[in-house]
Amino acid sequence: MRGYKISYRERNVVRTIADLQSVSDKEARYDFFSLRNLVRQELGFNERGCEEDLVSLGFDIPIDPYSSSREHKYCDYWHYQVEAIFRRRPVTNDSANSIYVGTKDGINYKKLKVQPNEWQKFFLEKWNEMFHSLADEHGWIKIVMSW
Repeated sequence: MRGYKISYRERNVVRTIADLQSVSDKEARYDFFSLRNLVRQELGFNERGCEEDLVSLGFDIPIDPYSSSREHKYCDYWHYQVEAIFRRRPVTNDSANSIYVGTKDGINYKKLKVQPNEWQKFFLEKWNEMFHSLADEHGWIKIVMSW
């Protein structure tokens, strides 16, 4: 993406928040997928298709009524993020945006476009716990999306 220093290889080797670097020389702006990968590393599972992991953590994920094998309903935090916490929509490839994570004082749920259910709150609170120090005083982190 022009104007930003994004390394697709390096986003997979960021191991700590201290290792994060801005992808911009002009402002603090982060590669969204580097942030996401840190959350995956912390949780030990992928936020996409995570229904079985959530059940193992004690969340009550209903059985999908259309599943012949009695699988739980599909849970994908990325879908919630796209709908609820990106500042600008639509979320597109090769774009700059901001994502709401809250402040050190927590999450202001009134800022969300869609109110989270319990398992979505779990993820949002993890993002807040891990990244509030990167956010501005209103709880927003400037990010770049490129996939």
